[in-house]
Amino acid sequence: MRLQQPIPSTASRANQGLYRGLHRAGRALAVAALLAALAACGGGKQEPPPAPAPAAQDPVMGDMTRAMDKARGVQDTVDQQKQALDRQVKAAEGADQ
Repeated sequence: MRLQQPIPSTASRANQGLYRGLHRAGRALAVAALLAALAACGGGKQEPPPAPAPAAQDPVMGDMTRAMDKARGVQDTVDQQKQALDRQVKAAEGADQ
C-alpha cells in the first residue's frame, strides 16, 4: 500500500495571509464599534451636584443675634405699653376740662 500524499489545502499561502489580515481587521472594527457605542451612551444629562450644606453659624454671633432679637421684642412691648398709657392720659385730660 502506498502512502498517499496529503490533500493540498484549498487556500494558498497568499490567501491564508489575506484571511489572517481580514480577521485582524474584523477584530479592530469590532473594538472600534464597541468604543463608539460606549462613547454614545456616556453623553446624557448629568444630575446637578448636591447643594453645599449651609455653613454652621458661629456660636458667639448666634448668641448675640438671639440677644438682639429678644431686646427688639422687649422694646416693641414697651412701646405698645407707652402708647396705651399716652391714650389713657389724653383721655383723662379731655375728661377734666
